[in-house]
Formats: sequence, structure tokens, C-alpha cells
Amino acid sequence: MLEIHLYTIDTIPSIKLKGKIDGLTGPDIGVKLDELETSGERNILIDFSGVNFINSSGLNVFITHYKKLKEIGGELYLISPGNSVNNIFRISGLMNLFKFFESAGSAVKYITAAKNTDHVESFINAGIKFEVIKHVSSQCELIITGDTLKLETGYCEKDMTSINSEDAQYGLGLAALGNGFEDVRETFGESVIINKSFFSYPAVKHSYPDYMLSSHSAELFGNAVKYNFLNGFYFSGEPSAVLKFDSTGEAIDILALGETCSKFADSDLFGIVCR
Repeated sequence: MLEIHLYTIDTIPSIKLKGKIDGLTGPDIGVKLDELETSGERNILIDFSGVNFINSSGLNVFITHYKKLKEIGGELYLISPGNSVNNIFRISGLMNLFKFFESAGSAVKYITAAKNTDHVESFINAGIKFEVIKHVSSQCELIITGDTLKLETGYCEKDMTSINSEDAQYGLGLAALGNGFEDVRETFGESVIINKSFFSYPAVKHSYPDYMLSSHSAELFGNAVKYNFLNGFYFSGEPSAVLKFDSTGEAIDILALGETCSKFADSDLFGIVCR
């Protein structure tokens, strides 16, 4: 059995839990988190002071919503986990994934300080409703790799670039999944990286899509997946701005969307990725 109490601390929503978190009770927490995220909340406190048990199903609820909030510049803050619960997070390799605090007050102070580094604004332009989170200190780098002429003259191992999944937020090019050049030399295909996850269509007979869902693998499992590029480009680092947008009633004009987004770019060259 699990008791779930929702309250706010300095306008920041907090979920206080009491009891067991498992496959039966975890979905109830997920419903509460979905409601908060849908209403626009980005920073959410989870008070574990009354939790005496959590299993893998329970952990998965928090991992899922950690990733959802990260995509919109948010965070889950875990408060006062007891020794048994803390050990489960540690054994599962999640101590570096979440932010832990001894009290709700210390978490609120941290969130307030972090907000001072971001600039948030809302407005409507060309029938599009925008909410912009500006990450002032963030820097995203465009990296171009490989040579398209190698497709005509032939390529070898030195022409391949292998990158860690955690080093590429987004990318596009001729690439393949595999362990080393001999494993991938015949399977390069049109590929795309979306939010660190890799999708490819190998250039072989009877081809079928190949993919790797990164899910922040380095943070979760302590290792990194290799993506092998023959040529293409990818973006490394976090985006300088995250924009949440929605239509006010009319269909969204893609040109107007691009023009508005360009105003928040840190350079003349920028990319837009809709997630």
C-alpha cells in the first residue's frame, strides 16, 4: 500500500510518499507526475522519508519521468530517502542520475539558485504560443565528420569516426551500429541521431531499420554506446534554448516557427529539433 500526498513548497510541487513502491503502486505515482508535467511543472520534489521499500518497477517510474522532464529543461529532486531506499538507488547505479537532498528546504534553495541562471518568457507570434527556457551558460557545438567523396574512391578504417552516444545529442549522415570497422564496413546507411538515440537504414539487401535507444546509457549503466560515422554531422552539448510551442488554433507555419526560433540562437548557424 502507498499513500501519495501532493502539496507545494514556495510554489514548487512536492509529492510525499509513504509505504511501498512497486509494480502495483508505481503507476499511481506516474499518474500524479503526468498531471503535474501536463500542467506545465518542470521542477518536482519527491519526498521519500516515508518510503520503506522500492523495487525495479518503482525505479522505472522515476527514470521515465526524469527523462521526460530533462527534455523540457526540468528535473526530479529526491528528498530524504532512507538507508534501504538509498542503497537500492546506489546498487542500481542511479546515484549520479538524480539529485538527492536531505530536506525539501535545501532542494528549494538549489532550484531557486538555478532559476537565476535561466531566462524564461512566454509570448504569441504568428498564431504560435511559445514558452522559452533560455540556458544562458549552455553551448552546443556542430561537428562535421568524414568525406562524401570516399563513397566513390573507396573507404577504409581510418575514414570512420566512432563517437560515444553521450557525445551526440542530434546528428545525420552515413553511419552504422557495431563493434569496430570490420563489423560495420558493409552496413553503413542513412542514419539519424535524435536525443542521443540512433536510427539507421543499412545499405544491404533485404534491409530493415537498425536502432539503439541510448536512454542516457552512460548515466544509467556506466558505459557508452558507439555510433560509427563514415560522413555526416552531429551536435555535441546541450541546446542553448529549449522552446515549448503550440498552436493557438491555426496550423503552424514552419517558416514563422523557424524565424522565431532564430531570434534565440547564439549564432548565425543554428538547428531546430522538434521532439
